[in-house]
Amino acid sequence: MTDFPVPATFGLVLAGGLARRMGGGDKARIEIGGVTILDRVLATLSGQVQGMVINANGDPKRFADTGLDVVPDSVPDFAGPLAGILAGLDYLAAQNNGIEWMLSVPGDCPFLPDDLVDAEQIESIISTFNDMAIQVFDEAPAVDDLLLNESAPAPVDTAEVE
Repeated sequence: MTDFPVPATFGLVLAGGLARRMGGGDKARIEIGGVTILDRVLATLSGQVQGMVINANGDPKRFADTGLDVVPDSVPDFAGPLAGILAGLDYLAAQNNGIEWMLSVPGDCPFLPDDLVDAEQIESIISTFNDMAIQVFDEAPAVDDLLLNESAPAPVDTAEVE
């Protein structure tokens, strides 16, 4: 167990897809055992985050029963889940509530774990980023300096690594 504090985290439910493989409709509204997938997602997420928003395109009134704000993609033409994440990040930034972390989950996944916002996992993620070495330049290097050439180191032979 770790003593790492869990940062305040905001939840984003991605429900903006077109469900083309299903012939359209809201996958999140499908019932499993008498409960919609969306209700299952919201119940699991609500105990882990300090607020939530739904990303969905089309008429937001179809989610009015959740009591949550619904934000559409800001990128046109149903660009995919990254457009939904961008919409969620923009929404979170506009809230100006001091929350810097956002957890995005699919709105069509009925059995999410109840420990997605877990101190040990977050500490591991932060540690990974802290261990990365990112070269910083005072000014952009010349393109030729970035391209591989004869003086570039040879790739590692995977057989030698094993």
